[in-house]
Amino acid sequence: MTFLKIDNLVKRYEDYEALNIDNISIKEGEMIGLLGPNGAGKSTLISILTGLDTQDSGSVFYNGEEKIPKESIGYVPQDIALYEELNAIDNLTFFGSMYVNDRNKVKRKVKEIITMVGLESKSRKAIKTYSGGMKRRINIGAALVHDPQILFFDEPTVGIDPQSRNYIYEIINNLKDAGKTLVYTTHYMDEVEKLCDSVYIIDEGKVILKGKTKELLQSLGKGILELTVKNSAINDKIPSIVEEISEVKFLKARHETYYFSIHGSIEKVTKKLFDKTSQNEIMIESLNYSSPNLDTLFLILTGKELREG
Repeated sequence: MTFLKIDNLVKRYEDYEALNIDNISIKEGEMIGLLGPNGAGKSTLISILTGLDTQDSGSVFYNGEEKIPKESIGYVPQDIALYEELNAIDNLTFFGSMYVNDRNKVKRKVKEIITMVGLESKSRKAIKTYSGGMKRRINIGAALVHDPQILFFDEPTVGIDPQSRNYIYEIINNLKDAGKTLVYTTHYMDEVEKLCDSVYIIDEGKVILKGKTKELLQSLGKGILELTVKNSAINDKIPSIVEEISEVKFLKARHETYYFSIHGSIEKVTKKLFDKTSQNEIMIESLNYSSPNLDTLFLILTGKELREG
């Protein structure tokens, strides 16, 4: 069942079009990775989906409805959104009471979350005494205390220690097991590969690639060859020439650089590639291999590292 559906969503700032999303569909209980370089439109999209901003046109449907109760949404911002002078219990109680009137229910939920994030021994200490990783764990707790149906995570593991990172992974897996719907942005591609069911890559306000995480990785075969040639009169024919090798699939061209996925022995494919380029008098400037991962795929599609502007 589709839980969140976006149709023809457009957001403009004067003459600048920040978003133009044809379609995003997220199933109930699914976790998606929302990826893009800085300025791609991720934050704008999340602001609209969480009700902090509005679109100029297009629709957002939650369970078929264009409006969703705020208590159904949990948002974990990248910046810590806690009261530093208060302790963890008081912070969570405050945020829970904004949505839930039953004090006993809030109290039970706060206790549950304190245990979930592994901070029982620190729960009565002021947030200002916490490490960065501990603050992030409570920051997530503040988004969970009212038991929302869908959660948006914006860079929840930036700059934290390995222990806190593992706690956050465990929290996320527990939420997935509980059937929650999750939208996750991160600069760490290994997190997406490990946690997310599906991936949407956004660049310049548009979705440029979407698919199941496992299927996208499988499409890269045994790796990626990056072929850079010297100026050639047949540059436009290079993809079709190289694809005459059955174990090679063309992915993208950028100037004189061509990217191909490998679906056979790397050594045999490389030898065939040299033979094919030599037969067609294609001058190779460089030939590089990359393992099949989302980092490389992202760079091929956008021409940018994920942390670039």
